[in-house]
Amino acid sequence: MTIELFLAGAAWGPVLPGFGFTKQAGAVRVTFTAANGKSVQLITARHVTREVTIVNEEGTFTVVETFFGLPQKLSTPNSRTLMRNAGVIQFTTLIREEEDGSFTILDFEITDVKGPHPNADSNFTLLCQLVADALL
Repeated sequence: MTIELFLAGAAWGPVLPGFGFTKQAGAVRVTFTAANGKSVQLITARHVTREVTIVNEEGTFTVVETFFGLPQKLSTPNSRTLMRNAGVIQFTTLIREEEDGSFTILDFEITDVKGPHPNADSNFTLLCQLVADALL
């Protein structure tokens, strides 16, 4: 399989592991081409905000990520849309920093949805299934 990647964008705010608020805006286009010549494109054109806050002294913190715009669009080369996630979707993740510096996800949930998000509705399995089916 061949994978072609195009990135464009900008980011503002502190860089992790600092805590605070960041913003990102940009577009990504990834083209997957199978050995049989079939291909699909995954496109994103989105704005993301990310807020990291300390929850307590035990080393846990919460990350709230909000995606605006077109988080995912999967299509064939002739522009047939296979899946489109659009609008707003927000994820809240509770994370603990371990003594060795690694991180453990304690909780993850979708905390806000506006617009169609079929990949999230499928527990994030739809994208992989559609890519596999399209490349066979």
